[in-house]
Amino acid sequence: ANVCLRVYKGSSGAVAYQQTVLEIPGRVIAVKLRYDAHLSASSHLFRMPGLWKAREQKRS
Repeated sequence: ANVCLRVYKGSSGAVAYQQTVLEIPGRVIAVKLRYDAHLSASSHLFRMPGLWKAREQKRS
């Protein structure tokens, strides 16, 4: 019975370790994606006034 418990504890520990190892890159990727999305959104905002100015110049 003791051996079974030990194996079970060991395997659950390994599973928890695996989950942590897999979770960390996922979090890093999520943060990076958010950061990239923020950068692209801000660059779009910076580009928009330039487009509006170009349109106004074409009209006049």
